[in-house]
Amino acid sequence: NLFSYRFSEVMSCGSIPVVYADDWMLPFGSSLVDWREIAVIIREEDVFRSEQILSSIPPKQVCRMRRNMIGFFRTYMETGRGIIRG
Repeated sequence: NLFSYRFSEVMSCGSIPVVYADDWMLPFGSSLVDWREIAVIIREEDVFRSEQILSSIPPKQVCRMRRNMIGFFRTYMETGRGIIRG
C-alpha cells in the first residue's frame, strides 16, 4: 500500500480515521474527496481536546462520514486498480 498502513487499516475496518498530523499529506490530496467528509482531522495542538471534539460530532454526521468513507475506501484504496484510478 502506498499510504500509511494504519490509516488504510482503520478505513478497511469501516472506522472513521482520526488524523493528528498537521503536515501529513492525505492520500490523493483533496483532488478526489473533501477529507473533512470522511475523516476527523485534529490539529496536533488540540490533541488534549480530542474527547471533546469527537464527542461533539452528531450521530447523523458520524453515520454520513462512515458511509462516505467506506465508499471512498472501496473505490480508491481497497485495490491496486482503485489506487491507479485515483
